[in-house]
Amino acid sequence: TQRLQFTTNGQLLSKEVTDRLAGKVDSINISINAAQQSTYEFLMQGCHWNHLLENLEYFQGVNLSKPKATRLTFSYVLSRHNIQELTQLIPIMQRLNVRQLGLSHFSTNCVWPARDGEHLERTDSLYYNKHLYDDVFFEFYKKFKDAGIRIGVPPRFEEDSRIAFGARVRAQYDVPWQCCAPWNQCYIC
Repeated sequence: TQRLQFTTNGQLLSKEVTDRLAGKVDSINISINAAQQSTYEFLMQGCHWNHLLENLEYFQGVNLSKPKATRLTFSYVLSRHNIQELTQLIPIMQRLNVRQLGLSHFSTNCVWPARDGEHLERTDSLYYNKHLYDDVFFEFYKKFKDAGIRIGVPPRFEEDSRIAFGARVRAQYDVPWQCCAPWNQCYIC
């Protein structure tokens, strides 16, 4: 059995696209990365929060009427800009009938462009702000679980941050000694 699934920011999930995809694709993952308009539009350069929500509401309206609905999931890249609003995503997910969220950390080995020439810097990663994640980990995990939302989370930094980058990579990219996502990826040079 072949399965078709993909990840999108949802901006092009128009009515026409929805009418073609709803119920015909196994799974669509939406990179949402925020729970507030201002944060979303800062992190997702060129994307519009209200447009995303309109697209998702239309998609789910059509999708959930299908005999075999497409599973809609969210992903959220954590940074110091959006960690505090994470639980505000719960009512949005409930309204849209989205029951799964995958979290990952903003990687420290890249710089993302943001709105108006601003950039997300390495120090925006929770690797440099570990307490922001570790301090709220159990609280947000419980809130999502209590809301009936499955949540995939990286371990707390305090628990698992042991994989190190090689010396050449650390020097070249100014990567900290410990890898920011040891459970997620491995860089081989």
